[in-house]
Amino acid sequence: MIRRLALLAAALLATAEAKPPTTLAPYMTGGTFQPGDYGWLRGAFDDATRAQKAEWHVLDAWLKQCRQESSAQTRAELIALGITDPKIRPAAYGETPCGPVGRAFPQGDMGNDWSLFQTKLASARRVADTLVWSAALAQAVGDEAGDILTAELIARPITDQVLRTSLAWNQGPTKGAPPLDPMEAGIVRGLTWSAIAARDHANTAWMKTVVAKHGWPTIATVGAQASSSAWLLVQHADDDPVFQLKMLRLMEPLAARGDVSPKNYALLYDRVMLQMVGTQRYGTQMSCATGSWQPFPLEDAAKVEGYRRAAGLNTMAQNAARILQENGPCPPMPTAH
Repeated sequence: MIRRLALLAAALLATAEAKPPTTLAPYMTGGTFQPGDYGWLRGAFDDATRAQKAEWHVLDAWLKQCRQESSAQTRAELIALGITDPKIRPAAYGETPCGPVGRAFPQGDMGNDWSLFQTKLASARRVADTLVWSAALAQAVGDEAGDILTAELIARPITDQVLRTSLAWNQGPTKGAPPLDPMEAGIVRGLTWSAIAARDHANTAWMKTVVAKHGWPTIATVGAQASSSAWLLVQHADDDPVFQLKMLRLMEPLAARGDVSPKNYALLYDRVMLQMVGTQRYGTQMSCATGSWQPFPLEDAAKVEGYRRAAGLNTMAQNAARILQENGPCPPMPTAH
C-alpha cells in the first residue's frame, strides 16, 4: 500500500511540474539550456528595471517550486524502495528542467553592477570554454581506445575527472593556471559545474544501459580498473539518488565476494546512505562544519575502524591527515557579532 501511494504521489508531482518561465526561452536550444549572456539573471542586480526585477522574481519562484517538486518525487521513489525517511536535500534531480539552470549560477559574489558582471563574464567565459573544450578533446582521444566495454569504461570518466580537478583552480595539480579574480573564478566554476553536471547526466544514462545489458561490471569480467571506473560513474550520479541506491544494493553481495572493490563499495555506501538516512558507516565523507576536518555523522563510531579495515581503508587518523594534506586546513569559522 505504501509503495502504491508513493508511486502515485511521484506520478502526480511529475504531471504538476511548472513550466520554465518565458525569460528562459532565448536560452533553450533543442531542449538544452545554455546560460549564454546570463540575461536571465538581469533582474537580480541592483540596477535592474522594475520589469526585469519582476521577471527575476518569477524565475526565482519557479526554481524553488521546481526543486521542491523534484525532491518530493525522488523522496517518493526512495520510500517505495524501502527508505523510510530519505534525508535528501532539496535539489533538482534527474530530468528536472530547473537542474541545468541552477547549476549554471556563478559560484560566488556576482556583485551589484550588471555592466561589470558582463565584463567579467566575457573574460571568464574564454577560460571556461577553453577548459571544457580541452576536456572534450581529451575525452575524444580516450574514446579512440575502442568500443570494447573495458576500454569504454576506462575512458568514460575522463571529462568528469578533468573538469572536477580544475575546480581547485590554481591549486594542487592545477597550479600555474591563469590568475582569476574572485568574480571571474565564480563564473568559471559555475560554467564548469554546468558542464560537469551535463557529463554526469550522460554518464548515468550510459551506465544504466551497461548494467541492463551486462549486469554490474565485475573485476573478473572487465578488470579492476574498468570496474572501478563503473563505480566512479555511479559515485558521481548525484542527480539520480534512486539509481545510486539501486547500484549500491547491486554491489553489496559482489563486494562481499571480492567481485568488486570493497573500498569502492564503502565509498559509495557512505555517499549514498549519508543523504538517505543522515549517517555513514566508513567515515569517508568529511566536513569543515566544526572548523576542522571531521567525518559526517557515523552509524557507529565504536565500530568505524573495524569497518574501514574490512574494506581495505586506512585508519580515520590517517585519512584525516590525507585530507588535510590534499585540501589544506578548513577556512576560519565566521566570528559572531
